Amino acid sequence: MLDPDVALANLKQILKDFAAFYSRRCGASEADTRVKVIDWVLTGVLGWPESNISREDHVPETLQAHHRAGTAREPGSVVLH
Repeated sequence: MLDPDVALANLKQILKDFAAFYSRRCGASEADTRVKVIDWVLTGVLGWPESNISREDHVPETLQAHHRAGTAREPGSVVLH
């Protein structure tokens, strides 16, 4: 688990970096947002180990999950779409 002050500093830096990227490009795609914000928030703010994150998994109800932490056997798995 990350120290809350470190997590907050990381979040502020992620948002600052993305704002600069967005401004230079006059926008951002879904893929850019995922890679430059969501992935970094999951690892650098929430402290999820990269090795436990998988992307574009197939999940029941034919939903497409962009991020999953843990595995199907773990009751704490989280799916973000």
